[in-house]
Amino acid sequence: PKANAALFWVGGTGMWNDPRHWSLSSGGPGGACVPTANDDVVFDANSFPGPGAMVMINVDNAYCRSMNWTGATGNPEFLGSLEKNLHLFGSLTLIPGMQFKVEGDLFFESSQAGNTITSAGKTFAKNATFNGAGSWLLADSMSVTEDLFLLQGSLNTNSQQLALRRFESLVTSARQLKLENSYVKVRVADFQYLSWRATSENFLFDAGNSTIEFFWYGD
Repeated sequence: PKANAALFWVGGTGMWNDPRHWSLSSGGPGGACVPTANDDVVFDANSFPGPGAMVMINVDNAYCRSMNWTGATGNPEFLGSLEKNLHLFGSLTLIPGMQFKVEGDLFFESSQAGNTITSAGKTFAKNATFNGAGSWLLADSMSVTEDLFLLQGSLNTNSQQLALRRFESLVTSARQLKLENSYVKVRVADFQYLSWRATSENFLFDAGNSTIEFFWYGD
């Protein structure tokens, strides 16, 4: 497909790298191609013919530009084991009526401004790494089981709640963290490791009227 295509998931349960499940139109014929960093992926009302469908990441690194689950029906599962990573070069839109079971790392790597993240109450099971020159805005609360790495770009929590185990930004590239009125919960898992670490060079930290609280893991 042409650069910056929209690829629609079709045919219900399947593997990420199976072209038969990717179409250039909603509910259209499969066989387009496996998504790349230039392709927006869409899971919608025509993606899953019945309930309980599964989409499995079966490659070490899955790539797309934006990912949008709006309109998907039947409470589908999005799965990936611990060593399978998901790289997004645009926005992420999850929905309440799905199961997010991606156990690997999430990488947000856009070079463009104006990206949004809608978690819809889902928890990111491992790390979330922001490593692009673009910007991201939280549309709702975000929960990261392990660590949040800010290596490039701008993250605005938009007064939403943020939960994580550790924040780290130990680089010198240009980056910004804007918290506005957010409540940030840091779950401390090991007192041997600092739970909030950042270098000041090229780092713009705007705490606004936010609150950052540290809890011993399990509290």
